[in-house]
Amino acid sequence: MKDKFEDHGIKYKWVGGGLPLHQAVENHPEMRRYVRENKKPHLIRSRDSLLTYNYYIAKDIYDLDIVFEPERAIIPTPGLRYRFLEVSLEGLGFKKLEPYTSVWVSPKDKENEENEDQENRKEEKKKDFKQPEVLEIGTGASAIIALLAAEHFNCKVMATEIDAEYISYAQKNIERNGLSKQITLVKSQGNIIQDLIEEGRKFDLIISNPPYYPELPEKESVWGGAKHELLGKGTYGEKFIIRMIREGLHHLKKGGLIAVIIPKKLQKTLIATENFLKNNNVVYDILGLKAGNRIRYVFRVFSLV
Repeated sequence: MKDKFEDHGIKYKWVGGGLPLHQAVENHPEMRRYVRENKKPHLIRSRDSLLTYNYYIAKDIYDLDIVFEPERAIIPTPGLRYRFLEVSLEGLGFKKLEPYTSVWVSPKDKENEENEDQENRKEEKKKDFKQPEVLEIGTGASAIIALLAAEHFNCKVMATEIDAEYISYAQKNIERNGLSKQITLVKSQGNIIQDLIEEGRKFDLIISNPPYYPELPEKESVWGGAKHELLGKGTYGEKFIIRMIREGLHHLKKGGLIAVIIPKKLQKTLIATENFLKNNNVVYDILGLKAGNRIRYVFRVFSLV
């Protein structure tokens, strides 16, 4: 196997939709204890600071009130998840329900702007959009991709999760955001798609931020991650992804797609995944997402039948 993933011809998109740190501090004074003032203020990296900062990003930018699991679950970055979901749905020709703005709006201003007429307009606008059917594999404790899909893209979502504690958090997040009618949570029992989703059930999009490590990292990350969230198994961490694609292709509508995201640092996982797609004559493309100095690749696998 070659050592470097070939990215020639891959189009890159920037990940936006963040909450500038100085604005987070200005509008949420409790954030100040997580900031070190230097030439330029920067976030003190701890689990508590990341949980708090990403909570306010989800709340202020994406209008989602999410309770994160405090001890072990991966802390999701809302902007990256939104962009991943957006480019996945763009592959189907779906457009977002209404564009969010990357310009921060204070909760007070937002509250003043929201009124019954705006809510009525939003409900009327929903009628003009086809409702994509989405299957998310491994929604995690936050259920953030499922929540974003339902809230911002008017999707009907079935979201799976293996961990009982995570399911409890995910269900509470779905309920607290008023999205129970659009999101169904399913305990996976260790299955991915086969023996979990009934035969003949089809989706427009099957999406996952999958486990992709061949073995658990030696050092625990401040971002967290339980074993089932990290360990993809296989020689290069590709086993979960390949199995998901194999099983998922039988559950796509015509023109539907499967989307997975893999970080650039896992070169051999990327190579192994693309080799599988090439060797099985699968129609796919790859997009790059840039968030600061980090790059992740989105594989979009298409169904033509």
